Order: sequence, then structure tokens, then C-alpha cells
Amino acid sequence: MSLSHPDLWSVVNKQFKYKWMSYKSVFQGLMIAQIIAMVFSLFGVAGSSMGFGFIDLNIQYITGDFVFFFTCLWAFFISVALDRNENRLADQIFVTNSWSRHLANVVFIVIANMIGTITVVTASFFVKMIHIWIFGIDGFIFFGEYTLPGMLIIFIITFFYLILFSSLGYLIGSIMRQGKLIKFGVVLFVGGPLIFTDNSYLIPLFQFFGDESSVIWFIFKILLTSMLAIGLTTLVSRRLEVQ
Repeated sequence: MSLSHPDLWSVVNKQFKYKWMSYKSVFQGLMIAQIIAMVFSLFGVAGSSMGFGFIDLNIQYITGDFVFFFTCLWAFFISVALDRNENRLADQIFVTNSWSRHLANVVFIVIANMIGTITVVTASFFVKMIHIWIFGIDGFIFFGEYTLPGMLIIFIITFFYLILFSSLGYLIGSIMRQGKLIKFGVVLFVGGPLIFTDNSYLIPLFQFFGDESSVIWFIFKILLTSMLAIGLTTLVSRRLEVQ
């Protein structure tokens, strides 16, 4: 009979490796989502037109906004499903508790979002290249400037937005697994207003993060919100802890 107690981080590392090998299909979903977003982006994410005498000017904006939006949805939904009951049962092959399970899930979310961030930025760049290849360069009147500091800020902002969506998805997924009635309530009170209202109540939430001019404060807000969401997740799922 062994009296040794496994170290927490060694258990987390084993669980993370198991999740990494088991959930590789989520990256296929990422690829599909971003390809669909790139197709939509080829026709422009927005447009405007104006006239000067006998000249009509139609302007289309080619950006990676669709890619970013679809990737945020991907991050949200994989986090909703990450701690579902089937995955909890699979974790029983390890000597585990709620702390090690949640820590392994968080590590997986962080690594997955790093990959998602890299693919968002590269896919956004390829959208412009593919548009030029298909439609030619003559119609382009302005190119965004790419600088190392600018690209670094884009990486940071994209990554932390994905972390925000993932942490909220992780919390909502945990709440939905508390019972069918609660699941129905979450769908009704969260999904209902998103579909049947103008979503104006979300504007202050988006402004809280999107209008922040300081990158440091932006990161602080995201980290604080994400830690609160993950902390609430551990409390909500405590009664389902695997002994």
C-alpha cells in the first residue's frame, strides 16, 4: 500500500496532457470557423459609397473582424463543453479533485487561446492577401500599416478577449450542468434577450472593455473578470467534485 501523496502540479500536468490529446478536435472546429469567417470577410465587413459628379465611389473594408468574432464564439463554446459530465468521468483515472481539474482546464484554455490568437492574426492577414489575389491590387486605396509594436498590441488584445469569452463560457457551462431546470433558465434568460431584443443592454459591458485606452488597465479588467468567473465556477461545481 502506497502512502505517497501525488503533487498537485504533477496531477495537473498529467490531466492537461490527457486533455490535450483527447480534445484535439476543438482545433478542427477552430479551423472550420475561421475558414467560414475568411470567406465572409472576402466580400468586406462593411462598406460605404459616395459620388463626385459623374463618379461613383464604392468602398469596402477588408479586415479580420469576422475571423475575430468567430474565434471568440469558438473560445466560448469549447469552454462551455470543457467540464461536461463525460470529461469529469474521464478525469477519474487520475487521483484528482476540483482544484486539479479546474487548473488543468484553465491551462488548456490558455494554451488553446494562444493558438487561437496566432491563427486570428495570421488569418486576418491572409484575408487581405487572398482578396488581392482574387480581385487584384488596383482597387486598394489604403493599406493598414504593420509595425512590431502594433502587432504586439493586437496579439495581446486578441488573446485577452479570447480569455474573457472562455472564462464566461466556462462559468455558464458549469451553471448549466447543475440541473435541467437551471439549464433551461440559463438558455431562457441569457439566450432569449440576445435573440429577441436589440441588445442595447450589452453596450455598457462592451464599453467597459472596448473603450479602455490603456493596455495595462484593459488587461487588468480582463484578468479580474476572468478570475471572478473561474472562482464562481469552482464554487458552483463544488458539489460535483470527484472524490
